[in-house]
Amino acid sequence: MTLKEFKESVLQFIEEYDSAESSLTKDIDISSKIDATINNVMFEVSRYKKIEAKEVISVEENEEKELADIGDNCYQIKKITGVSYEQEGNFVKFKEEGEATVYYYKYPKAIKPDTDGEKYKFELDPDALEVMKIGVAAKLLKTDVSNQYGKIWENEYIRLLQTLDSRKNAGIVVIRKRS
Repeated sequence: MTLKEFKESVLQFIEEYDSAESSLTKDIDISSKIDATINNVMFEVSRYKKIEAKEVISVEENEEKELADIGDNCYQIKKITGVSYEQEGNFVKFKEEGEATVYYYKYPKAIKPDTDGEKYKFELDPDALEVMKIGVAAKLLKTDVSNQYGKIWENEYIRLLQTLDSRKNAGIVVIRKRS
């Protein structure tokens, strides 16, 4: 899903969508904070429904790297193959020279003021995007004191976050009886 499609979806959901407007809404408050709100909720959801990535890097014996230098927006190592290593906090020390294949979890690409909404594609799974839509709606409506939609959607968002399955695959276990 692109950023533009996501914004349209959120704005339709909260009944603020206007296709004639370049910002997709006539509401200036919503228009001015929607990108920052999407970023905020996207980073939160990405910690529940992690984005997996893989990087192959050449390393030297006793070379030490910070997580941020290992891969694009890396924040947590899943596993490293190809060379032996030790990890201490945000640092990885490679014990031998070679090619390391690093499997890790990363933060999504941040949305900036100059981000092209038609080219930006979310890295989150569809189920996470649906939860994210509710979270963005809740935050956008939070300051609207004339109704309680912000609070209602915030409660629903918190509930839905708990239902996200962080597993990418469940695997199969086969148990056989010995003859």
